[in-house]
Amino acid sequence: MSALHDNADLAVLGGGPGGYVAALRAAQRGARVVLIEKERVGGTCLNVGCIPTKVLTTVTELLLRAKQSARCGLSIPQAGVDLPTLMAYKRSTVEQLVGGVEQLLKARRVTLMRGEAQIIKPDSLSIADSSGGRREISAQRVILAPGSVSATPPVAGCNLPGVMTSTGALDIQTIPPRLVVVGGGVIGLEFACIYEALGSQVSVLEMTPAILPGATDETIAKRLHMLLRRRGMEIQTSTVVKRIERIGESLRVFAETAG
Repeated sequence: MSALHDNADLAVLGGGPGGYVAALRAAQRGARVVLIEKERVGGTCLNVGCIPTKVLTTVTELLLRAKQSARCGLSIPQAGVDLPTLMAYKRSTVEQLVGGVEQLLKARRVTLMRGEAQIIKPDSLSIADSSGGRREISAQRVILAPGSVSATPPVAGCNLPGVMTSTGALDIQTIPPRLVVVGGGVIGLEFACIYEALGSQVSVLEMTPAILPGATDETIAKRLHMLLRRRGMEIQTSTVVKRIERIGESLRVFAETAG
């Protein structure tokens, strides 16, 4: 397909919280803005990060409170989770917020282009879309806001079926009876709490001597460690995962104590 040419005052590469906010502000100040995003606006935060995880943590917190309500005289004996409905609720919340961002961009006359951009000259970009088409645009200024992707540790077996990244863990079809979370940082513990509340038996493996390394005060980390173990989680610190293997119908994680 032949290239099409457009001109803009500003091109923003990436439609996450950094990119779309910059695009909106520039358009508000009168600039002609093009925003290029290869997937969905909102970035990690709206689509596979903050928003969907907070939907799940909010719902699972309600579930835990309902199960513990007998302590204060409130009987809710049938508290449980309807997983398909929960996942549908999560998706609808995400869709509503992503749609809201798209409407804001439209209202500010920001041109949203779907595709992956390359800077071919200091003032020119080439944009390839999913159908193989290519468009070139010229822009006086370019903002790079490409975002991030999940990092996969160099562990043999990470590509086996049943091994999930944080993105895959947000859209499950069934609740696993047993789950091993590799990493006791903020993201790993958030998913550990979600799955434990949904009914999984959860083990957390963290390579450093304490959970939440570098994220919070040591006293708070120790307190949280104790509270999570009281909930029934198994937490092993100073533990390095070496490989993951499939044995029969299950996955087995092989780890050793950090030296």
